[in-house]
Amino acid sequence: MSARTWQITLGLAIAFLLIIFVARVAGSPVSFDGAMNLQVAASLADGRGYARFYDQWILFPEEVQTNAPYILPAALVFALFGVNLLSAQAVSIGYAVGLVLAVFWLVRPIAGRTAALAATALVLLSPEFSRFGANGYGEAPGLLWFLLGLGLFCRALGSQRTLHFFAAGTCLGLAVLTKTVMLMPVGILQVLSGAILLLGRRWKALEVSAFAFALPIAAFESWRVVSLGSLASWAGWWSDQLRSILAQAGVRDEFQNTPVWTEKLLAHASILADTLAMPVWLLPVLLLIPIGLALMTLGELKKERPSPDRILLLATLAVSISAYFFWWLLVTPTEKAWHRRIFNGLLLLAIAAPIVYGQARRSMRRRQVLALAAALPLLALAYAGLASFRFASTDNRWPAIQKTVEFMRAASPDATFYGFGWYSAPVFSLYSGRRIHDLATWNHFIGPDKKARYLLVDSNMLQAGKRELALRNLDHRTVVDELPWAEVVEITGGFRFQPMPAFDSRQLAANVNFLQAEYSPVQGFHKPEGDGWRWAEPAARIALARPAMAQRLIVRGYIPSLDNYRIADSEKVISLAAFIGDCALGQRRIEQSGNFDLSWSLDPCPEAANESSIVTLRANAAITGVDRPLSWIAHSIEFSTAGDARAVITPRSTRQVSPAACAPASDERDAPASGFCHPRWIRSAGPDRAGRQGPRCGR
Repeated sequence: MSARTWQITLGLAIAFLLIIFVARVAGSPVSFDGAMNLQVAASLADGRGYARFYDQWILFPEEVQTNAPYILPAALVFALFGVNLLSAQAVSIGYAVGLVLAVFWLVRPIAGRTAALAATALVLLSPEFSRFGANGYGEAPGLLWFLLGLGLFCRALGSQRTLHFFAAGTCLGLAVLTKTVMLMPVGILQVLSGAILLLGRRWKALEVSAFAFALPIAAFESWRVVSLGSLASWAGWWSDQLRSILAQAGVRDEFQNTPVWTEKLLAHASILADTLAMPVWLLPVLLLIPIGLALMTLGELKKERPSPDRILLLATLAVSISAYFFWWLLVTPTEKAWHRRIFNGLLLLAIAAPIVYGQARRSMRRRQVLALAAALPLLALAYAGLASFRFASTDNRWPAIQKTVEFMRAASPDATFYGFGWYSAPVFSLYSGRRIHDLATWNHFIGPDKKARYLLVDSNMLQAGKRELALRNLDHRTVVDELPWAEVVEITGGFRFQPMPAFDSRQLAANVNFLQAEYSPVQGFHKPEGDGWRWAEPAARIALARPAMAQRLIVRGYIPSLDNYRIADSEKVISLAAFIGDCALGQRRIEQSGNFDLSWSLDPCPEAANESSIVTLRANAAITGVDRPLSWIAHSIEFSTAGDARAVITPRSTRQVSPAACAPASDERDAPASGFCHPRWIRSAGPDRAGRQGPRCGR
């Protein structure tokens, strides 16, 4: 087959794949993570700044991992056309099409038109391209900016034009700004290009490209500093973010992992083989691509007049591909060994495979054998793409999501919708324009009133098994059943305890130290942590033996940073109320973080001695942003026979904020009533897309 025929065939295939891609994506709702990203874009379009609402407005939410180069165009689309099925995918489609064009533009000068078309087709055929290349994800946008930067750097080395170096540096800055994970390939390119410029003594080009790289990042970080209000808040934001980045990358041990590196390699290789629909033993064939790129780089270096732009392109692809796969196979935690995290590495493989094959055919001796060897990874990638390709979309979520969204829009303006912990129902919130609150925070504070309250269950919550945990202790009924994709559950009654588990009263203790022994007659106390202490929910119960001479109830525990709390009542301080049976002992305030030691007189609740007593402890606050209801850490609970009333707090770290620093709240739908504000709390008010009032960005 002639080169011309190959080019026509590949061009038609690319056109066909692009049409299928656009048609499939345009009719699909965005992903869970993509919806969180786009909630920030919707907030910008509504004039609330770079923020997301989940239980409260938070500026620059840390869970949003795709940034301004994607968010800002999406905000413009939302401002012009509103949020709908197509507008939510418009920017993703634009970036994906741009990526396809960038691949052709990058490969053609070094390998020719046929190889460029082949690389473009392989990218479109890559497994899950229509999923991770769109749907609100930032992988394709980040890779597009990287490829543009790489291509412009190569052209700048040939043209020596300052504008090319500036444009290349800007694109690389935008790549890192889009996705922090792009630091890996961008860093590799920066090191290699910097070495070439230093060896050539091109100081001005080095300065211009470095300045251009820093410019968009500095502009965005300046925006963040101004929005957060201080350098201290900015530093705190980055401290939390870096901790998360290191954990996600596998540098810190916070996720489930495979400790032995050989076992980890085999486990991750098995996952990758399943992703590519090929046997594990065939994976080493893919190593021929970075090896081939490295040999081509060495061959270029041995020439009498080596080409710096070819060296930069080949070496960058070789090192970046090797780094991606080394990290994913041996460093990333097993719990996080997802296809999405190696997606860009696989796209770089698809881009490089035709380059290596074309070079093997053109310039190697014994070309038949070498060309066959170079063809193996090319054929493997093509097979993986064809094996996973589907003509029709397999995403059938939209009818269920649409029905849920219509229900939410039709609900009364004062209805409250809930997610649970991490499962914040961002897709439902994005398309409906309604705000979502965290039932993990509010579960224990829902009263018996007749307010309309609904839990939104999506497939993520269902698969994680969180639905039952969210609804325990609450009467409920399903009003929209579109499982497994969507369910709306109406909460029909306030919080109530389940019956206390049966226990043997002869085994009850009057003094329970959770560090010394596990104690089972409890409700609302989580299993012991690594240090032995037990987290308590906002409402917790324990059965104790009450001695004849008991005079006081004493509770010792710990309160972490007050910044993490939401307070459910009109009080501005965390408090703990104690009950024996239905008899109230009173309320004690906890005004600082750290260890506390609280005491109640038993006089209000006379009871026959030597009998079991059910002690109920109700806090008015809960930790936010966790997947289970948490309020305070229990150290010990006891009936004491002597002592005066005590309420001693041992502070550890305190960051107390004046109640005036918080925006006022009428109920749980608007703002926290706590006098201890989240450092990124948003002030002032204005209507959202659903026409409801709420806080806007600004300090």
